[in-house]
Amino acid sequence: MSNYNDDLISVIILVYNSEKYIKRCIDSILNQTYKKIEIVLINDGSTDKSEEIIKDYISNNNNIKFINRKENKGTMYSRCEGYNNSSGKYIMFVDSDDCIDNIMLEKMYSYIIEYNIDLVKCNYKMYRDKSISYNKKIVDEPTIYMKENFEPKLYDILYDTAYCNCVWMQLIKKDKLIGIDNINKNLKYGEDLQINLLILNNIDSLLFIPDYLYNYYINDESITNKICFKSMKKKIIDSLNTYDILYNYVDIFNIIDKEKYRKKAIVKSAYYFTTISLKLFANIKYNSEIKNDIMRLRNEKIKINNKKMISNKLKNINIFYYFGFNLLMKENLIYFQIYSKTIYKLVSKIFKIIKKRNKI
Repeated sequence: MSNYNDDLISVIILVYNSEKYIKRCIDSILNQTYKKIEIVLINDGSTDKSEEIIKDYISNNNNIKFINRKENKGTMYSRCEGYNNSSGKYIMFVDSDDCIDNIMLEKMYSYIIEYNIDLVKCNYKMYRDKSISYNKKIVDEPTIYMKENFEPKLYDILYDTAYCNCVWMQLIKKDKLIGIDNINKNLKYGEDLQINLLILNNIDSLLFIPDYLYNYYINDESITNKICFKSMKKKIIDSLNTYDILYNYVDIFNIIDKEKYRKKAIVKSAYYFTTISLKLFANIKYNSEIKNDIMRLRNEKIKINNKKMISNKLKNINIFYYFGFNLLMKENLIYFQIYSKTIYKLVSKIFKIIKKRNKI
């Protein structure tokens, strides 16, 4: 372990109705082997006892900042508020229903100092009920990526996997988050990916380590995992917007092989859209409430950028992609379910073709 203990690390925790989990989360940070820490807690309009629990911690710990908001404004707004109220040279985001290993900050900070890098990202264990699973490793040993060599290996990870979709399990230099206030704060899904796209454009170096230091708990009651038409409808719309941004970052990153990564962005978008729709229609009942929601959605003015396709095969994906969205708008639920299964198979096939051609 490193002997460095000089720089302040700000751990930002977003709290919304987390009374069951918040103690576990805060305790895991207070018990870190690295001690120069401030905890920034943002209560995003909780209606349970989260506020009372946090106030008990404040009375016994002088390194906790508490932003207590009565109105729920969402994840992105809270992440920005946490960033703007943090004092550390480095930042880590932790979700309130998760926790971290007690050596996580010391280990990741020591890597940043030793290699003089902007960001270090570890791996996570996933807990659901009594089962534990381990996220697939991206690297088998600590691996550094420099700006001049982001293409192709780092961009392949970004566009082919979900490893860069979340902002937790990483330690970042605070100044590499400049511009976070300009990110769309209305998104409830995909907002972390947008933050990471900003970060990847700002940094000059990063390190991936294989260690499982973050503990991710699947909470079926959370807004992310709750199965209802209203939340899934929002998730579909936000996913379209998020992956449209991923597509546009091909130009922002100044990627040389633009065609390759635009294809990857389209495939990832269609895949994500399909899995959401399959999850929705596998769990809901077709009733009058859903019908009314679909009618309201159909009447909303949703602007979707129809990108010019790069090849005939990807053009087929795009046709299916927007055809499916139109089915949803026109409340053809049964046909939409058939469509979802069809596009899933098509996307899987095209992805294999692209993967084989590019020898990824």
